[in-house]
Amino acid sequence: MLRSIVLHDIRAFSSTFVHLWPIIITLAFRTHPEQVLLTYPGLFDALTGIKDSSVDAGFFHLMQLGCLSYFVWWIPYTIWMVLHGRFQNIEGTGANTVYIDAVQNNKIVRVILGIDGSTYLEIAESASKLGPVLKYMFIHAIFCNMTFMWGILCYKYVQLHFVFCIICLSSALYNASMHYAYLMTNLPSTTIVKEIEKRRKSSDIDFKKD
Repeated sequence: MLRSIVLHDIRAFSSTFVHLWPIIITLAFRTHPEQVLLTYPGLFDALTGIKDSSVDAGFFHLMQLGCLSYFVWWIPYTIWMVLHGRFQNIEGTGANTVYIDAVQNNKIVRVILGIDGSTYLEIAESASKLGPVLKYMFIHAIFCNMTFMWGILCYKYVQLHFVFCIICLSSALYNASMHYAYLMTNLPSTTIVKEIEKRRKSSDIDFKKD
């Protein structure tokens, strides 16, 4: 549900905003550079290909921009994870991280990182070890830097960027519709069935007492 336009869920909506909005904004930069520069004079002049559309940056130059920006975040975040973040979890400290969310909700991630445990706290304890944390951060770095190649393709071909925006937006809307459908149909019926079972068991206990 995290990649869905669910307006009443701040966690889902903020995650969707963080991931979807930059894709749309950069498309606006590419398709309407004159309006962007006119509205924000001097602010985006340094962006490659915005002020001068004839400029076509090379592959390695664009990869360098992406990788440098990423590691400006990755290095201090990895230090924080090693010193503090790896010990955070909802049941233990009341705090949460994307890392602990991933290992708690995805068995494949746990297998890849070598994390053991069957209960929440057991998994959290195993996930707090230095090895799995470093492995997670290095895998994160590899995959993120690989995705920069897709970003370069979108930069080179605006039509591809437009199609990608449509796919991402459609996916977020579909996920939201499925969530609301669940809330409107499955959830009420499931809740009613559970309540009936609860009252039935209560009645059976009272009957046995009598």
